[in-house]
Amino acid sequence: MSDDKPEPLVCFHCLEAVPPYTTLSVTIDAHERPMCCVGCKSAAEFILARGLERFYQHRGDLSANKFFAEVAVPNKSDTRSDSATQWQFIDTPNGQKTYVHSEPNGTRSVRVEVSGIYCASCSWLIDRAIREIAHDLRVRVDTDAKCIYLETSDSDFLFADVLATIAGLGYAPKLCAISESPMASIRNRDERLLAIKRILVAGFGTMQVMTYAVASYVDAASMQTQYARFLALVSLLVATVVVFYSGSPFFRNAYNDLRHKRLGMDVPVALAIGGAYFPSVYTVLTGGSTHIYFDSAVMFVFFLSLGRFLEMRARHRLTGANDDVESLLPRVITVQRFHDNQVTSLEVEPQQIQVGDQMQLRAGDIAAFDASITGGSGEFDESLITGESRPVLHAAGDRVVAGSRVLSGTLMLEAVHGWTDSSIFKIQRLLQKADRPERLAHSYLESAGRYFVAVVLCLTALVGLIWSFYQPDRVFEVCLAMLVASCPCAFSLAAPVARSTAINTLKRVGVLISNNRALESIATVSHWCFDKTGTISAGKMRIQQIVSVGEQAEIQGLKIASSLESQSDHLLASAFQTVDQLFAVSGFSEETGQGVTGRIDGVRYYLGKRGWVCERTGIAITELDSAMGFPANHQQDSEVVLASSAQLIAIYLVRDEIRPSAANLVNHLISNGQQVTLISGDRESAVRSCAESLQINDYRANQLPEDKLDYISSQQQAGQTLAMVGDGVNDAPVLAAADFSVALASGSELSANNADVILLNGNLGRLIDIQTVATRTQQVTRQNLVWALGYNVLVLPLAALGFLTPWIAALGMSLSSLLVVLNASRIRRALAKRSR
Repeated sequence: MSDDKPEPLVCFHCLEAVPPYTTLSVTIDAHERPMCCVGCKSAAEFILARGLERFYQHRGDLSANKFFAEVAVPNKSDTRSDSATQWQFIDTPNGQKTYVHSEPNGTRSVRVEVSGIYCASCSWLIDRAIREIAHDLRVRVDTDAKCIYLETSDSDFLFADVLATIAGLGYAPKLCAISESPMASIRNRDERLLAIKRILVAGFGTMQVMTYAVASYVDAASMQTQYARFLALVSLLVATVVVFYSGSPFFRNAYNDLRHKRLGMDVPVALAIGGAYFPSVYTVLTGGSTHIYFDSAVMFVFFLSLGRFLEMRARHRLTGANDDVESLLPRVITVQRFHDNQVTSLEVEPQQIQVGDQMQLRAGDIAAFDASITGGSGEFDESLITGESRPVLHAAGDRVVAGSRVLSGTLMLEAVHGWTDSSIFKIQRLLQKADRPERLAHSYLESAGRYFVAVVLCLTALVGLIWSFYQPDRVFEVCLAMLVASCPCAFSLAAPVARSTAINTLKRVGVLISNNRALESIATVSHWCFDKTGTISAGKMRIQQIVSVGEQAEIQGLKIASSLESQSDHLLASAFQTVDQLFAVSGFSEETGQGVTGRIDGVRYYLGKRGWVCERTGIAITELDSAMGFPANHQQDSEVVLASSAQLIAIYLVRDEIRPSAANLVNHLISNGQQVTLISGDRESAVRSCAESLQINDYRANQLPEDKLDYISSQQQAGQTLAMVGDGVNDAPVLAAADFSVALASGSELSANNADVILLNGNLGRLIDIQTVATRTQQVTRQNLVWALGYNVLVLPLAALGFLTPWIAALGMSLSSLLVVLNASRIRRALAKRSR
């Protein structure tokens, strides 16, 4: 009778042991699959009911964690409807205020942290399950951050069903409040610390093993057997720690790659490490003294771990770029808060700031919130937000943005925005929802790398066969060197590390890249179109002359105009902010690109372009012409007409200064053979004057938004690759239609912006920086690819011919990856050189 005990059953869903006497099962692929509990059985049935059984083909080995077994119990009696009831609070007014972020364009989004996302199959399963119940919902699963981002434009959509679906799969969703900062920086810190520990272990282990190996190499013939045996055993002990602790990520990744029937770049790495370690273990344990490669194994782990650490740092610089400013904010600040006619001093986090909170700042302090200065004055360093290094002087009444550092002076600030309306939060949201560049480990170059790995494995087998006929004792060494030398790490890093460096470099000078194709798109632009007001001009509108026509006094007419413009966000409205006491306006409406209208004391007034006002009021154009008669030096001014339904009241001539950086940019574009067009809704004389001052030959005036769209479409049909530069909000449709779009936006406008590139500091000269960085990025990417391919083409024949030892091959492979990363740093130097 056999004493062999039957192997314990393993749950097909969570891969944990099935408890004794449990008979639960589910039919999957025509087989009865054992389940450990009702929770796993329900999750499996949920997956099957939605046709998602391929989850079990995609998933990796989850037996190393007990996640499914732990979360299955709380959900084992839940149906989806019961679970939906549990999450209904998110769709209540209070829940939406706390957890749902609403954009001005009607888009609503939710961030959910999900415990138990471990691999690509988890991402695949969650994405497919959610799309089954919500076809129009935009879903992004971030496996690294263990987060899910949900976004919809449907104002009636209920998020509770989605959360119930996630819970029904056996995961544990946790809603993140919109005031809660992402934990990416903490996760990155933990990942970095773990990588450093592995590198230190591998480094110390390598030094020890190499010391023993050198002693054996130098005095192998005369060394007594017991000493050689002792050194070999100590090397075995140290190498075991290095291989299975520091080298564990390579074996785990290779195992998952093979389970998914793909050849990732860690497959030859794991083969090389294992090929050096395991035969050496066998040799030592059987009493042999030759063909011991512990030194090669530990050196390979050390060099490769160091290379991967540099790759990880590059990835963190990309994914953590939007946390730079927030990480510098004080964790706790002391504010004075007015409540029930009392002033209370409180210690709060920046995320807990309320509108009206006050705080005193001295030299060296950082503003933790967007605020208005209520007292004092001082110089601020705003480079963390805008990238502008020159100090900016602010006094009472001015606005400062969170992240600004006080260089001199003492000031009192009053919060004008809560955390979710602050500039920092909006920049974070913008970067989070942007289509970021592919992660370094999942770039398109890695797909090519997989084919390369397959070719290398075949070549290694062929070379080993050939060497077995000529010099059998070197087969192992040669094959090991080929596997080590052929790792396509540098090839996979070539493009992503260059692009991530470029994006991070531009962010530091106040340029946000919100479209992952922007750096490639700008290189193809042949025709640049610029809006005038707020783009070529600085957006600092001033009334130069008032022509009063009707019976209303000049002051009365200005008060009416200011009251109407106080309801508008257009840049021209800023010229009418000099009046303190305004009239109440009812029935207000704004027609894009034309003007505004509203009732004051029962009288309907119109303020805007002359043609639009004349059309609405019936006033003759000739009446306007006869009323004007202004001198030629006002030809560059914009004309704003005020009239009631009965009579013309006043004509305002508004002027805006041209940005100092505009002339240099236009000259740069024209000198490089690119076409430049000034396109504006302003009157002919103002647009012509602006174009002539910048030496722009092609300009278009009196352009409505639809006229701008028609012009862009016609240029694109003529074969032009067109870029549009505008103010981001008023030009949104035109920016969306262009092949490449740039917006000048302040923090208050960021959330409504969909441009490819956003300039935070209003410096048009940054467009030259973008071109410089984009050009250098393409050069660096090509150089990296040529180097990575050239290195492998050169080193593989050397390894195949036996000229490379395994440890030298490991060093060369790591240095090739390091060279790729160092070459990418030239992108930053290119921008620094241009700035000088």
